[in-house]
Amino acid sequence: MFIFDAAKILLSLNKFKMKKKSFLILGISLLAFSAYAQDYYQKTFSNASYTDARQLSNGEILLVGQVAKMIPGSAIVQKISAEGTQISSDQLTAGGGSGLNFFGGFPNHTITLDGDNVLLSVYSSGFTGNTSIYPGLLKMDADGEVLWNKVYKNDALAPGGTNARGGLTSTLIDGDNYVSSGWFNSGSGGAFDYFNMLQKTDADGNVIWRKDFGYAFIFASDVKKAANGDYIVLGGQSGGLYLYIFDNDGNYISHSRYGIGTVYPVANQILNTDDGGFLIIGQAAYMNGYVLKLNASYEVEWSKQYTDGTKVEAFNKVIPAEGGGYIIAGDIKESMSANGDGLLLKIDDEGEVLWSKTYGRATDDGLYGLTATEDGYLAVGGSGTDGWVLHTDLEGNANGCDEFTGAITAAAATTTATLMAAITPMSTTGVLDEPVTKSAYASTQVLPYAIEISAEQAEVCAGGAVQLALTVEQATAVWSTDGEGALYTDAEGTVVYDGTSKVHSVYVAPTASQTYTATACLLTDTFAITVSTANAPEGEPEQQVCFTGTLAGLAVTGTDLTWYDAETEGNELAPETELEDGTTYYVSQTNICGESPRLAVTVTVNATPAPEGEAIQSSCTVETLADVVVTGENITWYDAATGGDVLAATTEVEDEAVYYASQTVNGCESQERLGVTIDACLSLPDFGTAALKVYPNPVIDRVTVESRAELEYIRILSITGQVVKMVAVSGNRAEVSMQELTPGVYFVAVGSGNGMSTVKLIKQ
Repeated sequence: MFIFDAAKILLSLNKFKMKKKSFLILGISLLAFSAYAQDYYQKTFSNASYTDARQLSNGEILLVGQVAKMIPGSAIVQKISAEGTQISSDQLTAGGGSGLNFFGGFPNHTITLDGDNVLLSVYSSGFTGNTSIYPGLLKMDADGEVLWNKVYKNDALAPGGTNARGGLTSTLIDGDNYVSSGWFNSGSGGAFDYFNMLQKTDADGNVIWRKDFGYAFIFASDVKKAANGDYIVLGGQSGGLYLYIFDNDGNYISHSRYGIGTVYPVANQILNTDDGGFLIIGQAAYMNGYVLKLNASYEVEWSKQYTDGTKVEAFNKVIPAEGGGYIIAGDIKESMSANGDGLLLKIDDEGEVLWSKTYGRATDDGLYGLTATEDGYLAVGGSGTDGWVLHTDLEGNANGCDEFTGAITAAAATTTATLMAAITPMSTTGVLDEPVTKSAYASTQVLPYAIEISAEQAEVCAGGAVQLALTVEQATAVWSTDGEGALYTDAEGTVVYDGTSKVHSVYVAPTASQTYTATACLLTDTFAITVSTANAPEGEPEQQVCFTGTLAGLAVTGTDLTWYDAETEGNELAPETELEDGTTYYVSQTNICGESPRLAVTVTVNATPAPEGEAIQSSCTVETLADVVVTGENITWYDAATGGDVLAATTEVEDEAVYYASQTVNGCESQERLGVTIDACLSLPDFGTAALKVYPNPVIDRVTVESRAELEYIRILSITGQVVKMVAVSGNRAEVSMQELTPGVYFVAVGSGNGMSTVKLIKQ
């Protein structure tokens, strides 16, 4: 499967606003900070394997893990954004130390948030100069700075042999104190004598009390507080599944052993349920995942094993599901020695399977950490070379990620609970503050599953076909298109793609240009296919240009255009060829289909002349450019014969100024402009007011004009020089009506063959 990388931690980025938290890491001291949230995604980071994750109050995500899986390695702490972008990556090394350790393949180092601080329950390298690994507790602030680091050992039971192993597996907050579970062995002379431990410390990691108990391969993996205040320690491996009960002062009360059928289960987590009981998950005899439900009295209510019938399953983490039931994270593999995929499973309150999905690739992609987000679930894990973070919706969908199609089924399992002889816990001592070295750690985001669609050609001739394939090995995807036409899974185009199956490639034979999309494990790529035809290029058969132009400027659409002077054969013309009026040119296009027939384009070259009008016009009759008498279409005025600025028609004219007009016909503006000079109104020859009589003045209705010279016209102008009335006359005497004019001052301009003269006139 191709989706997720190494450390697949199903981080449940709760988008709820958490107060700034501090982190407790149990185990070896290596932390990795990373922050997440938002849309569903998968992210991988190099050189890491994650075991737990939490979302901080600012929305960032804290990841804890180690450099390598199954062998001791320095702890890493990474922080990423809600979108999965890495913010920081640090390595923590304690004392003599190698850091965090997946001893025996069980990832038990966990994060506990304590207000603004973080507790890490870890496997610590222990004391300086000692190669053994001991239980450890480390406290950091919200910025990742180490506040203190404690290493706990039992000098009586484990004097410090080179084979000593141990770690804290879980820590809970109980008021102002911390209560942790863990295990260790003596390591004396190579003998592996295993013991379990429960301890309570103050807020500074100082031991209030500690109890070491049990024997053989029990491996205390989790601790919870019961409704009555007792502490419940979970353990189990080859010796069976155990619950140890202690009171608030660490006094041993009792313990029980549980077996599923004839096998002994591995115990990974215990969860408090709403009814006061408990839910336990793990793996039954290295074969099937199991769930065991106990009531508040630790009596079995039901138990089930889960399998797809052929593979090996293990359940590693469980949280309450949105709306009821539970979400379980784990791994599924062909055999115990094979690489596995990540597994998410949802069950109801009675253990019935609601859905199950797996995610992963060829490497070992088990999921070890799990948390809820506002809109789904977040899981984390890893193969030891890459850390993996997976964000899904509430149904486990991860936007096209590879998913296991087989159904996980549950079967009732015969569960027995056997009370065993009381074990007297041993009080122990041995605590040492070990300095922790924090250094930058090279862990960067990697995208080994980035998909890319490839094709031999991005253009096809109509009726042709092309194969679209993902270039990334092992990648499969769901395909879609924004156009019409079927997609096929075979080269012959007979097996239609159903639109839902995940396949590496498809074959398409589009009838029109369109885009195809492949979606695989939250990654998407698109590929555009251009469909070409053997048709002639497209364009208007009759086109016009203004004054001049070239073939390259004609509006024709096509690929690799070629111009000719004939419909067939003829001479090829360069695109720079100048156009001639009335000439027909021919153009073809060449594409994947070959050279097409030719489109005929007849060209009209428009040479628009300047508009017409008098070159000199008087300001007696002209106030603005709109009053200038010019004949033409779509007149535009300028302040220069060439270039210059465009003038509005409302521009007031000035005496002796020259204005220039062009006209635009059929979209072509004349290159030459008509110049018009504005002559002053009173600059015409004056034939003398002595020979002119205008009466009555003031006037009410009609004014009489008499002159010795032959009269030609009479104009009435406003005080601003605007012509308000003009009449043509003849003879030596004329009358002009003033009735329609408003009272005020006017000028009477009288024109004759001898010139023009004006008289001031008052209208009452």
